[in-house]
Amino acid sequence: MPLDKVTFQKDWYDRLVSKTNEKTVLPDAIKSLVSDQSGHCLEIGLGTSPFFAQKLADQFDKYTILEKETGEYELPTNAEFIVGDWESYGSPDLYDVILASHVVYYFDDKRAAIDKMVNKLTENGKLLIVVNGCDGDYGPLKLAFSAMVNHPYTFTYDVVKAVLDRYTYTEHSFPTTIPFSSGTDLFETLRLSFDQYPDEYEAHKDELITYYENQTKDNLFVINQKVFVIQSK
Repeated sequence: MPLDKVTFQKDWYDRLVSKTNEKTVLPDAIKSLVSDQSGHCLEIGLGTSPFFAQKLADQFDKYTILEKETGEYELPTNAEFIVGDWESYGSPDLYDVILASHVVYYFDDKRAAIDKMVNKLTENGKLLIVVNGCDGDYGPLKLAFSAMVNHPYTFTYDVVKAVLDRYTYTEHSFPTTIPFSSGTDLFETLRLSFDQYPDEYEAHKDELITYYENQTKDNLFVINQKVFVIQSK
């Protein structure tokens, strides 16, 4: 059975980020989507590296990072780091840009968290939500694993789409790749994508390794990063 509460696994995250080109593709993509914005940017959920801040902060007067865990980071001079949980954080500010990359998955009440983001935008502000798509290699893998464990899987992508039905938004797709040397190598790299099912993922190791070796091409695993850009009300 899936875990009731998923916690952030730093080691799994670090391995995934070290293997993928996501850390260069996504900051470039986000920068292009907010090129017309300035003022104050809020990034929700840092992960373990400030690669968004390093790419984006110079176009804003102020750049704020809200992250649950403490850490020591080399940040741009106009960036501030706040330890806090978005769902309970009482932000005193409005923001010209809010960036939520791969964090909606961890919210207890996803609809309320997204509504709160939209309500914290300035006039003409933008909210950018990044999630994995249901296509590429990622979507079929999730469905195959769901069949292995005989438990339905809900894509965060679908949850976000449902919440955004009453908002004006655009959707953009940016392919990222994970090169791998073997099915075993990819099995370890993708652990983070199954942090809700850690025991089941390990129990089906041999089956998954076979899947990785047979269902991917050119030793590249493709994840299409979906970026939703929501305009303020």
